[in-house]
Parts: sequence; C-alpha cells; structure tokens
Amino acid sequence: MPYDPLRQKGPKPPQDPLEIDLVFNIRPCGTCDFFWPKDSSKQPYGPYPSYDFESNTPAAHVPSGSSSSFTWVEGVTRPPAFPDAEVMDGCRKAPIMTIGINPNLTAFAPNKTAASWCYPSFSSAAGSDSWTKYAYYYRYRSVYQEHFDLSFIEQFLLPDGRVKAERPGMMMELPRPSDSPSYDIRVQYDGDSTPTAIHLPGTLGEPRYVVLVDANAHFGKGDLLAARLNVPAGRKPR
Repeated sequence: MPYDPLRQKGPKPPQDPLEIDLVFNIRPCGTCDFFWPKDSSKQPYGPYPSYDFESNTPAAHVPSGSSSSFTWVEGVTRPPAFPDAEVMDGCRKAPIMTIGINPNLTAFAPNKTAASWCYPSFSSAAGSDSWTKYAYYYRYRSVYQEHFDLSFIEQFLLPDGRVKAERPGMMMELPRPSDSPSYDIRVQYDGDSTPTAIHLPGTLGEPRYVVLVDANAHFGKGDLLAARLNVPAGRKPR
C-alpha cells in the first residue's frame, strides 16, 4: 500500500509551536531511504499487523489486577504496514526515532508473543483525524507494546506453507542474524542427535512468517510451528 501520509525528504519550515511542528514533520519523515524506499513494498521489517482508533481521543481502560496483558483501548485493524516514525518515544540512542532503526523490533523476534504484536496506523476514517490520533497516542501511550490475542490472530494464519512438527520435540533458540524476510528455525526432534533446520521463505512486502512455539518449549507431533500471517483491515478484536 502507498505511504499514508506521503513521505517527505526534509522537514517543512516551522510555522507552529515546536510540539505541533514536531508532529507534522516527524510522522511523514522519509529521510532514510533504507526504511522509506520509493517502493513501499521493498521496505525491510514487516509488514506488520496494525490497528486504528475509531475516534480521535478514545477512552482508555484502566487495567485491573496484575495481568501483563490487558485491554487498554478499543480499535479496528488496518492493512498490514510498516510503523510510522515516533515522536518522543525512542530509546537511549535517540529521543525521536523510527521503529526499526534497531532490528530488535518486538514483532521481528521469532516467538509466540511476537506473532501477535501490532502497531498503530492511523487513518481519517469516519470523520476522524489521523494527525490528532497520532499526537494523542504518543502523548498518552504507556511503556507496554500493543498486541492482539493469539486466539484472534489464529484465524488469519494462511493455510499455504504451514510448518507442522513431523515428530515430538523442542524448539531451539531462534536468532535472526539479518533483516532478511527469510530465516531458519531449528528444532530438536526427540531421538535425534542433532537439530533439524527448517527454512521459512519470505518476500519483502508479502505476508511474513510468524513462529508459534517459543524457544526451549516442547511440541507434539502435528503441532503448528510456523505460518504466514495476514491480518486484514476492518476487524474489531474482542
């Protein structure tokens, strides 16, 4: 899909207070050709599941108990995308950064939790304003990363190319040494003296493979180890 908003190679001259100017110049930033190539289908890292607010400033849910996973805001899915640049939500290396300058993306790591991570992709649908949503999100977001329930994404695992366990065994460590959409997972089948490598082919711009078994976790014969994920737009997670 085309960039929304369109990328700009340089910031526009400031005409508003800094905090407003920051929003209008950071969100469409496309200075880095590596992360923002002219052809958006050639973007590394992704595309990832994304979501949108249904109103400009949605009411947040106050988490209860000590659960590490809770509903904080309701939304609707958007087409898979590469995350926009963030405002004042970076790491020690930069206060303003594009998610993905580090390959250490939450959704990049191959594990069961990473399969469900999602990122904001704001639109101006139904009379809302994507810029207001963007500013609101980065003003009030927490330190926690949004994700869909695994039970929600399971319905969007594509049937072709699924990788199932031939025999019982254990998932080995899952390093990803490069930004390539293709990578290998290794499993140790019961009774084998050496691990078995399983290649997960990937193509930039196409639905990516997600791993559905954590490292060092056991699985049974026929269990689903990995599959390609494509969460469509317009769905409301519950």
